[in-house]
Amino acid sequence: MKSFPVAERELRVASRRRGTYWVRFGAAAGAITSAAIGFMAMMRERPSEQGQVLFIALSILGFVYALLSGVLTTSDCVSEEKREGTLGLLFLTDLRGYDVVAGKMAASAVRAVLGMMSIIPVIAVPVMMGGVSGQAVWDMALVLFNTLFLSLSMGVLVSVLSRDARHAVGGTLAALLLVLVLVPVLRWFLLEYVLPSVPVVNGNTMGRLGWMLMSNPAVLLALAIERLLRGAAAAKDLFWISLAVQHVLAWVCLLAACWVLPRAWQVRSESDRVRSMTKREVGVGSQERVRAGILDTHPFGWMVMRERRTVVFTWLGLAVIVGVWYWGFWEMKEEWLHAAVGLVTTFFAAFWLKMRVASTSCRHLHEHRRSGALELVLCTPLQPPEILEGNLAGIRRQFAGPAVAVALGAILLLALALGVNRAGGGGSDEVEVAWVLWVGLALMALDLWALSWTGMWLGLRNARYIRAYGATLFLVLGLPWILFVVTLVLVGVLSEVLDLFPAMDPTGTLLLAWWAVLSVGVDLLFALRARRRLRRDLPSMALDHYGSGFSVAEVSPKGSALERTVGGAGKE
Repeated sequence: MKSFPVAERELRVASRRRGTYWVRFGAAAGAITSAAIGFMAMMRERPSEQGQVLFIALSILGFVYALLSGVLTTSDCVSEEKREGTLGLLFLTDLRGYDVVAGKMAASAVRAVLGMMSIIPVIAVPVMMGGVSGQAVWDMALVLFNTLFLSLSMGVLVSVLSRDARHAVGGTLAALLLVLVLVPVLRWFLLEYVLPSVPVVNGNTMGRLGWMLMSNPAVLLALAIERLLRGAAAAKDLFWISLAVQHVLAWVCLLAACWVLPRAWQVRSESDRVRSMTKREVGVGSQERVRAGILDTHPFGWMVMRERRTVVFTWLGLAVIVGVWYWGFWEMKEEWLHAAVGLVTTFFAAFWLKMRVASTSCRHLHEHRRSGALELVLCTPLQPPEILEGNLAGIRRQFAGPAVAVALGAILLLALALGVNRAGGGGSDEVEVAWVLWVGLALMALDLWALSWTGMWLGLRNARYIRAYGATLFLVLGLPWILFVVTLVLVGVLSEVLDLFPAMDPTGTLLLAWWAVLSVGVDLLFALRARRRLRRDLPSMALDHYGSGFSVAEVSPKGSALERTVGGAGKE
């Protein structure tokens, strides 16, 4: 470890942190669910075809893990040092920029690399079923490790350029979306509206301007799958060129981080930053008006309300979704006014809103506890219920407008779809989609409430923002879908293999009702649990600044933690 002193320090800190249990549980549940679905779909097929389906499903799961590793591990590795004010101390030693970047990269990537090493043997299991060659396994291993290296490198570069945890996570996601989505969309736009497209040549499905897709990890995954299905000779040149381009891109990100870090570690003083933030986000003219509305009733909510960039960014995302829908309407006219299109549009808008609510809910109590400000707030006359209600009031004021806009937009799309359906004499599919839309809107309100409480608790409890954010999204939004799919697979297996439900043919209404029951149950379970724990443990959690040695389990139920601490100090 002499060559990586920063990595040694990071590994010692990481060894004292709790593992991401919910992330591991989610990955295991997703893998089991995907394997079960694959076996159900291919139950009557040959073992070789089953092996190919299982290999592709597990490879896609490993690919998603590789992509998200940069967001979960390296996106906040350097920006955390900036917030703590310790990055400048590292440069007082003989360390250089490449020493810090290499140490952070090595320490943050240990778990991701070990996790990927454990995935590869599982992916190789279908070789014994036939239909999957050893060359295909090696190709997929190269794809997964190369994608992991690219994601981690992008996370380090964005972390060097960022200071706030949310900005670092969002920037890493934006960088991945740039190569995954925006570059293919730009290529399609150029071929559709600027340059004439060309036919397929020699089995090359990438066509003209194919070089633009060389940096896309999804294209590399598709090329590996194509080599699996058509033989190792298929797309051989494209596979190795794409692999080399993405590997070089990863090294470019790392070298850029090494060059930028010595020039970007200086930050403005906290007073200047807060002063400029107040003028920019609140405004001199509107400051008194906003204060009069919330500061007197919910003082703690003022700290949430003053950040207008959160609201602006939320509206910007919704505007992009509206723009995409309008483009589809401009291209397809009345064919676009279908209830299913409105349902998909509403789903993406609601999901974007839920992600923003979860991010804001996790952030504030997390940062206040980490800086010690929460302990100071508890020394004021404010009680824990008032702090929590103030935080919720700030979240409501920020996201009430976007939530109402999403609901009204969904109703408008539904009305347009039903009007076109009646004019064209369509079937009853529109009515079923309408029921799904109404149930989804009702569950959206419940999800927003559950995300607020669960996010506040996990943000207060976890030492890292990204862990709290990921766990909140998984518990409230991901877990109901996993339970829904698992129960369907279970019923299908019992019906197909054991013949326990021979006449079982669930209708759309039954499936919708079961999904709603699972969603409501999960939301109530975690929201009420988080609310109870926040009201009970907020004072004691505020005293433990992530590693001070104070444990919530050591607090007896008699009296508050603050009173016992102050009393003990007085006795000493």
